[in-house]
Amino acid sequence: MGAAEAVTDKCDGFIVPPREQPFREAVELLMNDPALRRRVKAEAARRNSPRFSQQHSVDALLNLYAQVAAAK
Repeated sequence: MGAAEAVTDKCDGFIVPPREQPFREAVELLMNDPALRRRVKAEAARRNSPRFSQQHSVDALLNLYAQVAAAK
């Protein structure tokens, strides 16, 4: 999974090209807009907490082990 799959642009983060100016503009936008910063932070936590929880990681690992065991 890359950034484009993990982030919805301008919803729970910003996807910017790998150049200094667009990155700087996104950071300045967040620095200068506290409401936007809070909204992006809240949406990122809501959207990504389940995918990166300890339980999700354990479940994914156990599923992988089961797949490997079944393939033998």
